[in-house]
Amino acid sequence: MKSIFTLLPLLACLAFAPGCATTSTQTQAEQQSATIRRINTGVRLAVQIGATIDLKGKPERRPAYQAASAGLNDLVTQEKWDAQAFALALASTGNSAFTSGNATLVLTIVPQLIDALNGDRVNLDQVVYLKPAITGAADGLKAALEATK
Repeated sequence: MKSIFTLLPLLACLAFAPGCATTSTQTQAEQQSATIRRINTGVRLAVQIGATIDLKGKPERRPAYQAASAGLNDLVTQEKWDAQAFALALASTGNSAFTSGNATLVLTIVPQLIDALNGDRVNLDQVVYLKPAITGAADGLKAALEATK
């Protein structure tokens, strides 16, 4: 639970950092491209920080994180943009920051922050948004595993 409170201010800063706001001069395609980048970055940071904190406190979970990383990498390699497989991979880590009931960090909070920033809905059931979320999570988990060797 402590990880969630550590991550929220960082993600809020990321989402509301200067230069990130969608402006009326952007085309719809530019707005969507910016949203995709924010999802990828937000999810990558959330997973990297959450996994790093958890692995430092509970190094015995490393095999679960390695298995989740392999699962996410398989999804990316196969270009299988499946929300359920994504959620299961994160849940398999045992990190409650990722899967604590309805407060699922990556699948709920990151899209909500991006929603607040953009003023529109980000639905991770849509491939256009799910793909950057999965690739961001895969990259974040890989970085966390490297950082905690």
